[in-house]
Amino acid sequence: MKVLIVDDTAEMRQALEELLQRRGHDVIASVADGDEALEAASRLELDVILLDVLLGSGSGLDVARVLTSKHPDIPVVLMSMNDVRAADLHASGARSVIAKERLARIDLATLISGI
Repeated sequence: MKVLIVDDTAEMRQALEELLQRRGHDVIASVADGDEALEAASRLELDVILLDVLLGSGSGLDVARVLTSKHPDIPVVLMSMNDVRAADLHASGARSVIAKERLARIDLATLISGI
């Protein structure tokens, strides 16, 4: 899968990139904020966007809302260390949310195909 990672923490982006590459995914880009995510989604061919809920520059939920309205064909999966309310997930347009600590145990292709 062609993946865009959006997380404001460089260490998390690096760890996710390594994990996903070991699992055979192609990390097309890894960016730190919503503006970079919107730009990347506009110019890259992507299968999924992994988006942190809490970005230093703003809310990942707001970024998801814009991404899903501009690029409805690209699934957005939210990542969080905290619970995300179902209403917030639905309003964001994201297809799923996953706890960051579970990312190592989740098959991304299966998650995406199930949503």
